[in-house]
Amino acid sequence: MALRINTNIASITALRNLQATDGDMRRTLERLSTGLRINSAADDPAGLVISEQLRKQIASMKQAVRNSQDASNMINTAEAALSETHSLLIQIRESAVFALNSGGNSPEQVDAEQDSVDNMISSIDRIAETTSWASRRLLDGTSAIKTVSTIGSALLDMNIQSLQFDGNSQLAFQINVTNVASRAGGAFGGVTGAFTGASNGSVLRLTGNLGTEDITMGSSFTATSFDTAINAVTGNTGIYASSGSLYSVDYGSNATISLQVVSGNVNLGAALTSASSIQSDEGSDVQGYLNGGHFSADGNTIRVVSSFLTGDFTLAEEIG
Repeated sequence: MALRINTNIASITALRNLQATDGDMRRTLERLSTGLRINSAADDPAGLVISEQLRKQIASMKQAVRNSQDASNMINTAEAALSETHSLLIQIRESAVFALNSGGNSPEQVDAEQDSVDNMISSIDRIAETTSWASRRLLDGTSAIKTVSTIGSALLDMNIQSLQFDGNSQLAFQINVTNVASRAGGAFGGVTGAFTGASNGSVLRLTGNLGTEDITMGSSFTATSFDTAINAVTGNTGIYASSGSLYSVDYGSNATISLQVVSGNVNLGAALTSASSIQSDEGSDVQGYLNGGHFSADGNTIRVVSSFLTGDFTLAEEIG
């Protein structure tokens, strides 16, 4: 028995070409329908990795844009409520000014204005209680940052602009002071500028943070009269005197005292200051750490600008 195999080479070749053409067409239609050049790892393995990273970044940026739009809408809601509140406050002021015209208004008119003011106050309260965004009250004070100090009078004031809670309901901060703040004035004569006398007609020029003033002194000047003369111009110089000693009103490196003898001689402590000589001194800022990190300071005021906290802390004078 003979075995015969029939083969159609032309049809097999045509079928192979048709399958290849069909595959190319499927890939082309897929790219046309999705708008993407890379739809699977087979298209471009390395390109797919880069493409997925870019898609991830694009999706994150789109969500960030939506978040920003939501925040903008929330601010617009609060702004609209505050604008209405401001309009009501202006009307209340107008009513108060109207009521002051007692000579031209009758008691009935004043009573009517008072009723109107009462209604506007109720409206302001209602706006504060009902203005909300996504069930969050915006103007009733529930969203405020509450600060609690456990160090008593050592901390005079806190002004928090921003705070990163990172899922915590409360945060604790510890301030460690390594160097206290000081006033200017400690360098004069080595005895904080103790005044012991002057020749007749001596003129002492004081320059502080606020300005410059000339003080005319004589040999009869005592520490008490010296204090009186200096303190009379404290508002113009930012310098005050106590028991013959000079101090700047403010603390910190921005607090300065400059003394110049315009004429005569002035004895400041152990130093005899003659005409045209100039002595100066400045204070120092508080130094230390907040939660282990350095902070900048201006006198007794600590200024913190970081990724987790932005705000000012004012220390009491006795510790700074």
